[in-house]
Amino acid sequence: MAPSSEPTLSDENARDAAQPISVTTFAILATVGLFIAAMVVWFFFLRPPSFVGTVIQPPYAAPDFTLTAGNGSTIHLSDYRGQVVVVFFGYTSCPDVCPTTLLQLKRAMEMLGSKADEVQVIFLSVDPQRDTPDRIGKYVANFDDTFIGATGTYEQMRQVVVDYGVYFEYVPQDNPDDYLVIHTASLFVIDRQGQMAVQIPPESSAQNIAHDLRLMVAGR
Repeated sequence: MAPSSEPTLSDENARDAAQPISVTTFAILATVGLFIAAMVVWFFFLRPPSFVGTVIQPPYAAPDFTLTAGNGSTIHLSDYRGQVVVVFFGYTSCPDVCPTTLLQLKRAMEMLGSKADEVQVIFLSVDPQRDTPDRIGKYVANFDDTFIGATGTYEQMRQVVVDYGVYFEYVPQDNPDDYLVIHTASLFVIDRQGQMAVQIPPESSAQNIAHDLRLMVAGR
């Protein structure tokens, strides 16, 4: 029997494989390839750095205050316009969160190098009964002598914490003079124009704090 001249399935597949890619298909593949390449470049090289903390959108004017600093002088938040300001609420008898956070802030400032001159840390007491201006001033100086500690009367501090949306609660102990204060431990970062810009969460590392402050100093 003579061999069949009918094309087989394998012959048809071979011919299909040998067909050149159409111009349209090539254009689509090239476009997809360029898009993927552009996304890779943007993601790894051009994407603006993001904040670790929560960006306040839209930013709003940070509430001003009039309090007494450790050296006895009267200070206002507006005195530091033109600098990045970090406001942290705490108290000198705090057993853990406050000293830990102040230590992380100190390390973060060291990481900023010369840029640290453009940042002012202000520690505000939620325990004005025990924290005199002198006491809070000496307390923050143990961490960094550029930090400012400030306080006021109970009524003054109550107004400041309300303005900033800070929570605090006194917790009695066996010794009435030894009470604890539960309080908000976030860092409030205010930009050079006095706008509330970023809120850094409690227990953030020095690296993360420095990262966000570096972006703030750069005007991001």
